[in-house]
Amino acid sequence: MNNIRLKSILFFMVLFSLFIFFRLIKLQVGTKNISKKIQVEKVKAKRGDILDSEGRLIATSIELNDLYFYTGKLSNKEIIDIEKIIITELSRYKKSKKTIANLKKRMERLLENRGAICFSRDELGTTLYHDIINKVDTKLNIPDIRGKIYVIRHYKRFYPFPKIYGTVTGYIDREGNPKYGIESFLNLSLKGIDGEYIKGSMPIIREGKWGRSNWILEPKNGEDISLTIDSVIQNFSYKYLKKSVNKYRAKAGCAIIMESQTGRIVGFVNYPGFDPNNYSDYPYERFMNKGIASLYEVGSIIKPMIIGYLLNYRDKDGKSIITQRSKFYCENGKYKIKTGQKFRIIEDVEKFKTLNLEKILVHSSNIGMSKIMQVYEEKGDKLELYTYLIAILNLQRGLGIPISGYQKGKILDYRRWVKNYSMISFGMGYEISASLINFLVAFNTIPTYGKLIKPIFLKKDRTEIFDNNIFNKKTIDFLQTALRNVVKEGTAKKINSNDIQFAGKTGTANKYDRKTKKYSEERYLASFVGYFPADDPQYTIGVFIDEPKYKIYGGDVAAPVFKDIAERLFYYKLNRVTFTYKREKDE
Repeated sequence: MNNIRLKSILFFMVLFSLFIFFRLIKLQVGTKNISKKIQVEKVKAKRGDILDSEGRLIATSIELNDLYFYTGKLSNKEIIDIEKIIITELSRYKKSKKTIANLKKRMERLLENRGAICFSRDELGTTLYHDIINKVDTKLNIPDIRGKIYVIRHYKRFYPFPKIYGTVTGYIDREGNPKYGIESFLNLSLKGIDGEYIKGSMPIIREGKWGRSNWILEPKNGEDISLTIDSVIQNFSYKYLKKSVNKYRAKAGCAIIMESQTGRIVGFVNYPGFDPNNYSDYPYERFMNKGIASLYEVGSIIKPMIIGYLLNYRDKDGKSIITQRSKFYCENGKYKIKTGQKFRIIEDVEKFKTLNLEKILVHSSNIGMSKIMQVYEEKGDKLELYTYLIAILNLQRGLGIPISGYQKGKILDYRRWVKNYSMISFGMGYEISASLINFLVAFNTIPTYGKLIKPIFLKKDRTEIFDNNIFNKKTIDFLQTALRNVVKEGTAKKINSNDIQFAGKTGTANKYDRKTKKYSEERYLASFVGYFPADDPQYTIGVFIDEPKYKIYGGDVAAPVFKDIAERLFYYKLNRVTFTYKREKDE
């Protein structure tokens, strides 16, 4: 009895095992058949928009349609008949004769080698497609014509204000890759996540994981990015910069406009720029934003920051080595200094005898600055000056600029400074290089009463202060008075205005020639960095003109651009009624 029961159990176990085995085989075969019916289609996410501070579009993605004709399984006669309809409709839509002629040649090749041909790219809508389909349906009896003439949708990046923003935004190339600017730096936020969509029969998942949806992964559109830049400011700043660069036949120019007390960048222009809608028409060097991606020695722009440091400096005994009352003999415009076995000649544009500290700034005396730096070299601390320059110019700390290509800058290690050369060079704005925006941020410590503020480009970001007390109040008062007098009676007196009080500093720097390993006597960087209103600073502006001809001084070439931008900005932001009147008068 037990043997019979055991055999019965074994029999049923074998049957059950065979049942499971054949079910697995059937399921596997069924799954293969199902998978043949399933097609996974990629669905591109829409790239996020780039907007200005007022919500105006700077960059957006437009949905476009490419129209295709697939000739497979069609007779030659059917191909020719459809071709005639396509050509007729393209002509009706006023496509160029050249486009139609090229299409005819490509169609001839398709009679021999069947395949698909794109006959119209970047259509804004599908009207042309539907007109062709309707004509073919009416005149020809071709099954599944929508499988032969079909649409592939895609996004194309469009820049409404191309040249004034090109070096800020960068561009998207034909393969959809971000190049330069914000497009590259913030690509992860802008690009979104592409989706995957299942087409075809899917009985196995009808009530499964995706429920009623055919999405494997729904596309997630990219994040919109709002900048602090105002397109109105960007536009007129570009216009004034362009005017000066062309007038003096300069190599290039850059202007940066910042809210003094917040660090918000409201304008950032380069000229010449490029059109990101047609980037292939421009050389590589046009894509770079010179305000962040190139390193410069700016000359006298740095003098107020050096003098501010010296006025704050105390020696080991707690005594000042330079005071506001200090005076220096300026050698009637020519000063010979021995450096090692050689002599170095320092010259001023004007011939001065004795100047106090303020007048050295007002008239930008290189000889006066050289003598000041010689005093510091004798009595001061090299490491402390080195540390200060690195801090105020942000040579090690990143500024968090969301534009690709930013360079921090560099300065020779203090242990390698050459006596009677390195410190004197620093005082005149040489031997220390940085991006133009670094110099603007450093200069902005004066109108902010000693605050070193991080520049802000994104509207969502808040003001960040790196250091609250770069200079004390007494030093700030002195520097603000001196910089106001630079405009009233000094190197920038040509831009003095009775309506708006300006303050600032000119710069004219010989550019270093890497081939000759000397400073050029023909190539200069002319600059002006200033702020206004002088008694209540609201905006700080830096203007830099690279290699001007005819005139080379910052007071002649860059300062007038500052004035034009500042006046227009004053009327636009601080006095709207006056701005409206002036704009109508200009037009």
